[in-house]
Amino acid sequence: MKFRYADGAIQWRFGPYSTGKYAVMALLDEEVLRQAALPGPPLLLPREGSSRVTLYKPTSFWVRYQSPAGWTTCSPLLSLDATEGSLLEWCRPEEGVPESNHTSSWETEL
Repeated sequence: MKFRYADGAIQWRFGPYSTGKYAVMALLDEEVLRQAALPGPPLLLPREGSSRVTLYKPTSFWVRYQSPAGWTTCSPLLSLDATEGSLLEWCRPEEGVPESNHTSSWETEL
């Protein structure tokens, strides 16, 4: 999955599953989101999209996926930096491979 913060918006792309439901559960007690229109967790989101939001400091959240078969999985706590152009990429590691949760410059299009 990828998240990018740029031009006053967060863009995202979830995967690897194309069907099922994705939700973001923000750590709202850190008061990192200052947009009253955002509902509390969990926030169901399409597989790809964007939303206008202003980040004042890094925001921490989990991504939850519910499969059409009924099973659910959740990411570890992730953090997106509030710096313009920040990119967060994460994927569930294969067995024996360390997790990837890093922030870098935006290198590829969503």
